[in-house]
Amino acid sequence: MAIFTGFKPQAMQKIASRLGYKGSMEQFDNFLEQNPEKKRQMVVYEEAAKQMAKGGVVRLQTGGAPTQS
Repeated sequence: MAIFTGFKPQAMQKIASRLGYKGSMEQFDNFLEQNPEKKRQMVVYEEAAKQMAKGGVVRLQTGGAPTQS
């Protein structure tokens, strides 16, 4: 079983961009500290990554009917 040890630099840049951060990655932690909602979103990303490392996350979809192949 894998253990989540943190995001790779490329992943951190993508996450930072999605959170609206455009500065240097060295200052990303400061950005999160100044923006509580963005920090909460980052925690959600980290928790999802931890769950995936433990064996994945299964989410049920609604709608549709089972079919036979």
